[in-house]
Amino acid sequence: MRDMQSRYSHYLNVKYRETPWALIAPLFSGKNIADFAPYLRTGPVNWTPRFDARHLDAQGFLNSSARGFAPTPALLPLATTQAPLTPPRQAPKYSVRPRNRSLDTLETYAKNPARRMLMKFVRTALLFTLVSTAVWAQMNVGSQVPEATLPFKMTTVSTFGLPWRIAFLPDGRMLITEKIGPVWLVSAQGEKIAPLAGTPAVYWQGQNGMLGVFISPRYATDQSIYLTYIEPGDYGGGQALARAKLISTGNRPRLENFEVLWRQLPRGKGGQAGGQVVFAPDGQSLYMTVGDRQRMTPAQDPNQPVGKILRLTLDGKPFPGNPNFGKTGASSIPLIDPPRDTEAAKTAKVVSTYTFPGPNLTPSETWASGFRAPYGLALSPTGELWEVEHGPAGGDELNLIEKGKNYGWPAVSFGKNYDDVPIPSHDSKPEYAKPVLYWVPVVAPGNLMFYRGKSTFPQWDGSGFISGLATTSLNRIIFDGKGGAKVAERWNVGKRIRDVEQAPDGSLWLLEDANPGALIHVTPK
Repeated sequence: MRDMQSRYSHYLNVKYRETPWALIAPLFSGKNIADFAPYLRTGPVNWTPRFDARHLDAQGFLNSSARGFAPTPALLPLATTQAPLTPPRQAPKYSVRPRNRSLDTLETYAKNPARRMLMKFVRTALLFTLVSTAVWAQMNVGSQVPEATLPFKMTTVSTFGLPWRIAFLPDGRMLITEKIGPVWLVSAQGEKIAPLAGTPAVYWQGQNGMLGVFISPRYATDQSIYLTYIEPGDYGGGQALARAKLISTGNRPRLENFEVLWRQLPRGKGGQAGGQVVFAPDGQSLYMTVGDRQRMTPAQDPNQPVGKILRLTLDGKPFPGNPNFGKTGASSIPLIDPPRDTEAAKTAKVVSTYTFPGPNLTPSETWASGFRAPYGLALSPTGELWEVEHGPAGGDELNLIEKGKNYGWPAVSFGKNYDDVPIPSHDSKPEYAKPVLYWVPVVAPGNLMFYRGKSTFPQWDGSGFISGLATTSLNRIIFDGKGGAKVAERWNVGKRIRDVEQAPDGSLWLLEDANPGALIHVTPK
């Protein structure tokens, strides 16, 4: 085995001395280095491969002196701490005599076509795996610097009172929600037509109010739309999911046959509602985010819907494929007010106890748990479900959502409480699913969507976009279709962006989080 390690060390030395460092560096970074450290520590003549900046040429390529190409100890602590940094020694050019003479030399392998092909295949697969893993590894992307210029044109068309979400009708017209209550019918050009009649009363306070509007997958036959909002109650409010028929013709656009399909009970205080809906590819169900309402600990209580992603039928019932379908929860649950931090939440005073009039269906409704402020939810072109949420002070997250997983809030976070009380890191508790990307400092996400099509911005086909509030940004994310993601560009657009959506013609529309807040059309320059 040691001789094989020696041969592979020499192969890397000879084969890749002309390879760009940008391609080599990912091979020996991150979590995989421990697996390949033996190949970097061994050599045919007691030679330990070493590499540092003096072995790069002006273009960043390894020069002829860099026959041992492992990076410096600062870059590769696992690979290089066993010996001090030393200039590389000259290695044989063609072959190495193995310590066990019964084994073929590399020179013999080169003369044997079958073995040569096998070795080439193994090396290619190994290097491809290493590069893929390193590039798509989980990482903190909070320090990303905005691009110097915008590759698009932004045109303000209309303004609204604290606008929240856009939904496009098949003919290109829009429905736009305002947090203070109205839902507007808007022309395809972005001009206000009229507010819809028949919308519900909302609990408008802080982060609460009218939230999302979503076009039903059955719209072509029944003209139904869905709304999420915070419903007022005797003590605060609670998230609601409703469905109604849209009448968009004539002089009086309105909602008819309004029906509440799901309610968060008990109603209480706190923001961070969530309220994002995605219709499943089956056309028979939907996913809905329910934030923790700033109460924190209920996000880990399977008996309470807060801090969860639910999967429901189009009629608001538990989806039969849910991980705990058929199970019921506790008949009574406690209500608390928002505590000051995650530690205080553990002993928060119970304000009241709510008893369900029938079975508590929360366990049957839950798809995944452990979320804080899940404002973005979207299906990728490959069918993956992705969620983006606000962390506390730092620690915003982009999560790949999988059935039955727990994403850890408030037990873990990459952020901390606003009063500086620490929160255990995701790294300290592996039983919770980690985010694929996280932001310290925050990006303050408003929404998540995936761009589809090649008509207007063909270079963005398949990319994800996250709107940024505090960062006044639009952020493009690249997804690999295998559970990985990495940041591409961040553009500073100078406004707090609550929503970003794609129109049928491929252009983008943005909503500014302000009162008045702009409706902005994004087109190519």
